[in-house]
Amino acid sequence: MRAEHVPGAVVSVVRDGRVIFAKGYGYADLDTRRPMTESTIVRIGSISKVMTAVAVSQLADRGRIDLRRDVNQYLRSLKVPATFSAPITPWHLLTHTAALDEIRPGTMAETAEQLQSLSDFLRPRLVRYAAPGVATAYSTYASTLAGLLVEEVAGQPLETYLIRNVWRPLGMVSTSVDVPSSQRGLVAIPYDVDSDKPVRAPWEWYHTTPASSVNSTASDMARFMVSQLTGKSAILSERMTREMQRQQITMHPMLPGWGLGWYQLQRADGERGVQHGGDIAGFSSLMTLLPGRNFGIFVASHREGSDLRYTVTGAVMERLFPIRSAVAVPVSMHASAAVAARQAARYAGLYRANIACHTCRNARPAAEVDVVVNTDGSLAAFGGRFIEVSPRFFRSEDGKRRFGFREDSHGRITHLTVGAWQVLERISQRTR
Repeated sequence: MRAEHVPGAVVSVVRDGRVIFAKGYGYADLDTRRPMTESTIVRIGSISKVMTAVAVSQLADRGRIDLRRDVNQYLRSLKVPATFSAPITPWHLLTHTAALDEIRPGTMAETAEQLQSLSDFLRPRLVRYAAPGVATAYSTYASTLAGLLVEEVAGQPLETYLIRNVWRPLGMVSTSVDVPSSQRGLVAIPYDVDSDKPVRAPWEWYHTTPASSVNSTASDMARFMVSQLTGKSAILSERMTREMQRQQITMHPMLPGWGLGWYQLQRADGERGVQHGGDIAGFSSLMTLLPGRNFGIFVASHREGSDLRYTVTGAVMERLFPIRSAVAVPVSMHASAAVAARQAARYAGLYRANIACHTCRNARPAAEVDVVVNTDGSLAAFGGRFIEVSPRFFRSEDGKRRFGFREDSHGRITHLTVGAWQVLERISQRTR
């Protein structure tokens, strides 16, 4: 916290069906010196997408929707355009394969009073840029449409549905979208950092509520993690809980992909888990589950984009479940470097994060990476040298980093993936 100039943070840890640790650190409000505790309300940002995914999965669990049917069969206030012959399904929404464009700016409102209903916001902004199910692309619009799906099938606002069917049954009494007046004294002030000093950040209001706007506490998130790990709760069947956590799709078989709402986690020794992070003005968060160990950890702190959540999560997991087996990387590659270089040439090109808007005139900049072929057939990318150790799968020389490529049915390389939400699409076969 000192290193990142973070005023406050919270951590909760669950194991074997119970909360074994929940604590706050630092301050929720620097002016009043109010301490951060496990009962302090923090913003969880995109972890909201997991809550929305639970609501959709619950409706499927109860037989009210079919995850593989056309979502238009359930929507009344609007329809997804028939841009492509294949329909978008609830499954596509939860696995981030719907290929709905990330239209920006315009997702934020200046005040709570200016927030639009989900249908009014989405109606002019549902733009399909590719066929569904072809590639994963982390999507705010997919999660927002999933929230509208819940509202239209259940006949009530998403927050009301979550309170009645998810949060209240789990005892999550301090979790909300619109914080009730009786709990506003528990809310942490948002802080970001400027010139190594904490500065108060604005409270952001998003039209994309299902994707971004839930507020909770470390104690409430611990209850949520227990329900997801035990699989025995009032909100989901054990079968559906496991289905949410099971890998549904990936961009490379040796890299983690997506469950239903959760992105997959793969530790260096191959152990699998699920995870989701969140960023919003003044706050960062991360929730991680290792179902095979019945273990979960939630970390949240001030400062959007903070690395504290990853540092703490990694340290706790390494202390409890140390990784002992190292990844072996071949010392030599191929008999012929010239042949290797020719084969590797199919991967060369410029790749751009596919979270970007594809149809916006002045799209916001997105992360890009040049992939260059070395003379020995290795690849230069991300500031390092990578060796192909399996078809379309590369590791760095120290074995700590890896990425893979996706090819289409014609054998053309279309995407580079580091795993889960980190996917880049090929935009040029020539590097800059």
